[in-house]
Amino acid sequence: MDMWYGYTAFLLVSVFYTSATEGLTDYRVTTILHPPLVMSQGDGNSRKFVGLLPDLLDKIGPMMNATFSLNHVQDNRYGTLDNTGNWTGMIGELVNKVSII
Repeated sequence: MDMWYGYTAFLLVSVFYTSATEGLTDYRVTTILHPPLVMSQGDGNSRKFVGLLPDLLDKIGPMMNATFSLNHVQDNRYGTLDNTGNWTGMIGELVNKVSII
């Protein structure tokens, strides 16, 4: 893992339990691009997330007997409460249980 200094990262994890294949629990992680914490390489089906968060999840997954699926938030926002009382962004995806793979 690369060395990372001076950054505070907030990890928003949706607790969607998706399978128990081979005893692994799969968590879906909602994230936003925020270099150097999370960056994107490639496009479409070849898109890959790199940075501190993917590195961290790759390291702790085996310790937790879990896998993590990173998903980029659809509206590219962290999340705010709008005028109608609905959450947007990453918070909205967690509150509304959006599950995209």
